Amino acid sequence: MNRSQLKTLIFIFCFLLMGVRLFNIPATERDHVYGDGYSDINTLSATRFFHDSGFVKTAFLPVHGYPESHPTKVYTHYPALPDILDGFTATVLNSNDERVLRLFPFLVSIFFFFLIYRVLNDLTKNAENAFVGASLLVLSNYFIAWGDNLHQHLYAELVKWLFIGLLYRYQEAKRESSSSFIGLLVLMIIAVNISFELPVFLGVASVGFAVIYQKNIFTRETFGLFAALILGFGLHIVQNVLYFGSLDLALEDMKNAFVFRTTGAEDVGYTPEKPFSILHDGWKIPIEWFNRMERYYVLPGWFLLATCYWSIPNLRKQNPRLFSIVLALFIASAAWGFVMPQHAYVHLFTNKHFGLWVGLIMCISLPFYWNVVKLHFQQRNKALMFLHVALICYAFIMFITQQVVGLWWKHGFNVLVS
Repeated sequence: MNRSQLKTLIFIFCFLLMGVRLFNIPATERDHVYGDGYSDINTLSATRFFHDSGFVKTAFLPVHGYPESHPTKVYTHYPALPDILDGFTATVLNSNDERVLRLFPFLVSIFFFFLIYRVLNDLTKNAENAFVGASLLVLSNYFIAWGDNLHQHLYAELVKWLFIGLLYRYQEAKRESSSSFIGLLVLMIIAVNISFELPVFLGVASVGFAVIYQKNIFTRETFGLFAALILGFGLHIVQNVLYFGSLDLALEDMKNAFVFRTTGAEDVGYTPEKPFSILHDGWKIPIEWFNRMERYYVLPGWFLLATCYWSIPNLRKQNPRLFSIVLALFIASAAWGFVMPQHAYVHLFTNKHFGLWVGLIMCISLPFYWNVVKLHFQQRNKALMFLHVALICYAFIMFITQQVVGLWWKHGFNVLVS
């Protein structure tokens, strides 16, 4: 079976499972790991309000609690573009049915599926290795559980991959394409209006690429993208000004939201632990990063870290530029944990920031690691043989329990027989 045929089978499996989830698992039953049901419920509320009352009344800002709660709440603290897109879908299709509304992101995820393969192939310039990394990524919770997401998760990841893919091509072409640069600026503006988490990743990655390719962080690209970020955020502030009626009230509201998300107040109602403190609890974040990976990706984080031990030094020697890109994307993935540590600690889904890095690492590390395993077995090094068996068994057990049973069955095909 060639790659094309295998890719077709993977596509059929992924979208069959996603279709089962779309039609059978409503937002109220979407687990906080296998779908952000809480946010989807809020988006459904906003969509139904837009469908019934239009967009102008709240300056295109989402309304939570509609129509169940009185009074409802206009949510001003977060970018509204996903809610607006779903509102347009509801208006065009004249439907508030959750399954109908999920059809648009479901179709978008088809494009995302092929984009993942394309970007990893561009970055690695190795079709075989890119196929391995992309296939493992699309078969995981990272892709499947979020392919029909109504909130920001699907759109944010899609824009991230589009941006990095375009940024890489732009830099490789020695920054000669003005249309590509304009595309990056537009994507940054869109990103800020999808999620405040996304521009942090894109901003750090952009600086990293500037250092890699231009040996300088003060470039036309970094200044331009920073300006686009400010412009994108300004559009959200304009929405709030239109809603509140004054700039002072809009800025006061955003300041209160920032304090809420950075002081530990957001812990209330989510966890019995004391409020998160970066000074006392910051050490927990990197541990959580790798612990949570086993829930979101086919291969667990600690296993991937072990494969990096053998593969990354070789990558640094053989392909220093790709090594630098891997490092830049890892720092970008981790950046939200430093910018908003309390938010990153509370919400498990923030581990999805590592998706692109995980896909790239699987492309690079797994083929090399397999050769290392074969070499150590040929050498009959019993200590390393035992270590490899333990690592592979650990990865296999996590794959079966977290993806096959946890996602494919319990949060997927199980509904067909229950």
